[in-house]
Amino acid sequence: MYDIVREGVRSNPLIRVNFGQHIPQSRAAGVVSGLAAFGNVTPWSDDQCFAVEVFRHTKLPRLKAQLLAWERYGFLSYTEEGDG
Repeated sequence: MYDIVREGVRSNPLIRVNFGQHIPQSRAAGVVSGLAAFGNVTPWSDDQCFAVEVFRHTKLPRLKAQLLAWERYGFLSYTEEGDG
């Protein structure tokens, strides 16, 4: 559950999630609370951008599938910063 950094490389995958500007803050907050089931969620730059640090690699495929589905509907976009 702790982040281990080896030679400057993050061992846990980090996913950046950016909500569309048309998504109300209350809706984004609900989705963010759901993302907390996958890892540690922290605000990134503003109320529309969050980082999810995934502690269990077994949860990563499910998280990516959920994010991809939301991305297809135009709710958000996401990028993966590292793959451990």
